[in-house]
Amino acid sequence: MSILTILQTVGSLFTGFGALLVFLQFRQRNIQFVTEFEDSLTKEYRDIVQDLPVKARTNEEVDWEENKRAIYQYIDLCNEQVFLRQNGRVSETAWNSWQDGMESNIQEGVFKEGWSRIKSDTDSFKELKQVEEEGWDTDPYHWENVSFLEMVRRWIMGKRRKRPF
Repeated sequence: MSILTILQTVGSLFTGFGALLVFLQFRQRNIQFVTEFEDSLTKEYRDIVQDLPVKARTNEEVDWEENKRAIYQYIDLCNEQVFLRQNGRVSETAWNSWQDGMESNIQEGVFKEGWSRIKSDTDSFKELKQVEEEGWDTDPYHWENVSFLEMVRRWIMGKRRKRPF
């Protein structure tokens, strides 16, 4: 084997290794973007809940009319979170946490009353209605059949947190 052949082989290996590192860095950056995005939605939740009186969070009687806007914003945020998970834009870990929060908030107190009124008055919020119909134990990411190529694309883009390796 000549030196030229050895150098070409080593060069090819380094090129492949470099390409792999670029791919992994690209994927890691996408996962970081997803995490930052999830954090921004968590902040939005805190901002909405902050507008409600403290007694709304302690399951005491609260005036629906007085707090209608914040309750509607919360329901809208929940529906958006379901939609985002359905489209692979948030991680399974974040989704499980959000789903637990939705279940506990919407099944008691002011949010329960608000959700009951809102869902009966509109055809909107289909995604959140489906989560409720499935007993608050579902993953919207798996609601539709996704092709193998779409799963690969989602994995490359870092939209799935479960790594196959």
